[in-house]
Amino acid sequence: MQPDPFFLLLGHARADRALQASGIDAALSKPVKQSRLFDCLVGVIGKAETASLSAPKHGTAPASPFPAEIRETLEGARILVAEDNAVNQKVALALLKKLGCSAEAVGNGIEALQALQRVPYPLVFMDCQMPEMDGFEATRLIRRRERDAGQACPWLAPVHIIALTASAMQGDREKCLAAGMNDYVPKPVRLGELQAALERWQAAKAAQPVTTP
Repeated sequence: MQPDPFFLLLGHARADRALQASGIDAALSKPVKQSRLFDCLVGVIGKAETASLSAPKHGTAPASPFPAEIRETLEGARILVAEDNAVNQKVALALLKKLGCSAEAVGNGIEALQALQRVPYPLVFMDCQMPEMDGFEATRLIRRRERDAGQACPWLAPVHIIALTASAMQGDREKCLAAGMNDYVPKPVRLGELQAALERWQAAKAAQPVTTP
């Protein structure tokens, strides 16, 4: 089944009700910047993805896609999503819930660091481009804190950090890994890619020692 087309209005700033009444999904003022256009497209796609996930399904609920040992670990873990776009947050949280995971969201790198101080999240999905503090700087600070032998780390170290990035340029994955991130998931986030990243996290966790705070 083909998804419904979406409609983008350029050059006007109208109220949401007026847009909806006209059948318009989103609006951008001209001149249109590439970054704003991409965020807008991701947002529209994300709304459709969220609506699809929240739509009632007939029949019995599908079984978890994970093996029993992975499913049990994920059910007991709390995941942090650091993402400044509200629609992207909702999509990521809905997908993680569909996979049986408990997750919370924050809006930038500073909030991610503060959240880790309160809750020992074992996994963080970290958007690379955020206001106040981006994902690269937040990750570098997290790794610096984990290496600081003179100060106890308040979370289980090392926390697994998966980059969320809209960029698909060659070398971006290497840039994420160089900052201290463990893995890389492109945006807009898809269920299959998210599931694969969680499975890689479980495999990496089984292969490395964990230091308790």
